[in-house]
Amino acid sequence: MKKIITLLVLLFTINAFAQNVEFEKENFKDNKDGLKEAKRSIEAGDRFFEQGSVFYRQAIDPYLLANKFNPNNALLNYKIGKSYLYSNYKLKSIPYLEKALQLNPNVDPQIHLVLGKAYHLDMQWDKAIAEFKLFEKTLTNVSEAKELIENVNKQIEECSYGKELVKSPIRVFIDNVGPEINSQYPDYGPVINADE
Repeated sequence: MKKIITLLVLLFTINAFAQNVEFEKENFKDNKDGLKEAKRSIEAGDRFFEQGSVFYRQAIDPYLLANKFNPNNALLNYKIGKSYLYSNYKLKSIPYLEKALQLNPNVDPQIHLVLGKAYHLDMQWDKAIAEFKLFEKTLTNVSEAKELIENVNKQIEECSYGKELVKSPIRVFIDNVGPEINSQYPDYGPVINADE
């Protein structure tokens, strides 16, 4: 009986600490200046975030400043995670997206899709597939969501292929073919110019 009571108290405590905290005066009565600065940082990040995925990475620094003040806001964690997903540090998105989902499962209609993409990039195939399927269940209007459903099904298929490929890895050797071809810079996407 003591174990059951202890378990219930522990679960209640964890849930009590995992609550979404909004950036409102009532939640930060003792630090109004910090709240103002955090809100300014969010506004600065939002200016980039609202311009689309090309600008998401520029939203990261202001969002992180606000997150330092209040790390328990679901929407801010979601925006940081999504921004990281479109940056060079894609895998940093996972803890922020997981926290956003934990704080508020309804933080954004696409939370499961975005988290699924992050898991996919981290080769967590089963978690990615589960998230994609959860997202697919949220799509109610099938005619409007046809393209999204096709995209999600493609993502699930890619995860299934990834699982199979990881089971039997192939040893590959990459050789530098010399300074005529390779340089000290990233040499992907080569293009031959007009005069060759």
